[in-house]
Amino acid sequence: MRNCFNIIFICCLILFVDSCNAPHDNSLDPENPDNALYVIEGTVVTSGLISNPINNVQVFWSVDKVYVPTDNNGYFKIGCKELKEGWLYFNKSGYSSDSILISWGAQKKISVQERLNDIPTIDSIFIYSSILNKYSSPEYQLTFEITITAQSDNIDSVFVQCPALLINKSIQKISSKYFTESFSDIDLNLTSMAEVIGKNFDIYTKASSGKTYLVGNSNVKRIITDEIETISPKNEDTLSTNYPVLTWKRFLEGFNFNYMLEVYTDEPEPKLLWEKDN
Repeated sequence: MRNCFNIIFICCLILFVDSCNAPHDNSLDPENPDNALYVIEGTVVTSGLISNPINNVQVFWSVDKVYVPTDNNGYFKIGCKELKEGWLYFNKSGYSSDSILISWGAQKKISVQERLNDIPTIDSIFIYSSILNKYSSPEYQLTFEITITAQSDNIDSVFVQCPALLINKSIQKISSKYFTESFSDIDLNLTSMAEVIGKNFDIYTKASSGKTYLVGNSNVKRIITDEIETISPKNEDTLSTNYPVLTWKRFLEGFNFNYMLEVYTDEPEPKLLWEKDN
């Protein structure tokens, strides 16, 4: 009888030790993470008019030093060990990082929805100068043409800055991706347009949320300052034809440029009669 008791005791001991490494998936198991007494859950979506879930956002709970990723629906869930105030951080490449202060109060479960702004990417930057050879005096302009892509289409505005010249100008929005604006030397508070040569221009976007992002920069290598010397007609010539031949001295600078010809009436408020580009 003593031997049987020993066998039963040993078997029970083995079963007990083995069960310590079993997964805690029992709905009644207090160590099952789904049974945590305190829970933070929520979704992460894109900002803008249409919100889409963002997967694989790294959500970090500062109190327990826990990272969890969002799933394909942008959903996450964190089981917390204690009711302690802390920060919930959200981070994913291509999106602006953000955080939320979690204060429990009397709650044991907190649900949040976080909206992340995607960081716009710049597709192209063109900065070029132009000189308008008017009859009275030349006019100089600096033109910016910028193409930017944002997944959430939430670009509110674009502006350029040149700290060296104290320039901060907004660029007109033509479409959701295309922005362009032309400025004279007077608009830029310059004594000469040549001052911009070699200076860096930073391109910023501003989201509808008010956040700004530096998305790119560029500079100006050269400025066209030479006036085009006309040959004929000039100096108030009187013409006997409606189709004159316009001639001028050839412009050779060794870099890409193009002409635009415009013919205006000679009056206090000139009217455009004809134009030809390129």
